[in-house]
Amino acid sequence: MIVEESAVAKGVRRITAVTRNVAREARENGRGLTNLVTEIENHAESSTDVILLEASSNKLRKDIDSTSLMSYSTKTELRGRIEKLQKRANELRKANAGQVMNDCLKLLTSKLEAGTEAICVERMDGGVDAKSAQKIVEKLKKNHPDMSFFGVCEQGGGERLVCVASGGGGGEVDSARWLKGVLGKFGGKGGGTKKFAQGQILLGDGEGGRDFVDAVMAKAREQVLEMEVEMKNGE
Repeated sequence: MIVEESAVAKGVRRITAVTRNVAREARENGRGLTNLVTEIENHAESSTDVILLEASSNKLRKDIDSTSLMSYSTKTELRGRIEKLQKRANELRKANAGQVMNDCLKLLTSKLEAGTEAICVERMDGGVDAKSAQKIVEKLKKNHPDMSFFGVCEQGGGERLVCVASGGGGGEVDSARWLKGVLGKFGGKGGGTKKFAQGQILLGDGEGGRDFVDAVMAKAREQVLEMEVEMKNGE
């Protein structure tokens, strides 16, 4: 069974093959991953859960890429099927973008109106993308111009964490500096202006999840409070 094929030079390819027990193990690995891909495909036909589809397909892609002992042809086929699943997730995200944005905006608006603080740090769940996140912040700031807002949302099936910052007080809280202070702690990158900034944190294995998001949000609150103290002391 061929488990690897690669180009060595022009017209020359290296082929790695296994036999007997090792070949049987490779075949079993392929069958197991094929069954998982088929299961996700069947679910994707009737599901509109973008987050679950992205997370499932991204995890399977990593599992396939990291499995060295598997038929080369099977691995190639499964990669193609995973690409179709990811395309399906992107199509669903685009189709649902308007509703997702409105739902998130409604939820955040209710939280802002119920709160009494001038700082709001919240998750933006439900499959919000980077473009929608910016639109949501713009709409929130129209009704709450003095509010300092920091939003976080997981994207790419948990591969990255997108962060948006918009300082209150007509730009007195520097949004770009706020964002930089948060992202710097977690190895993220981004930028923007005093009024609005956006960036992302790429998540490695073992990162992400509610605890990681909570840590980012805690840093956002800490950072903006430090900035507000500095502004008061500077007056």
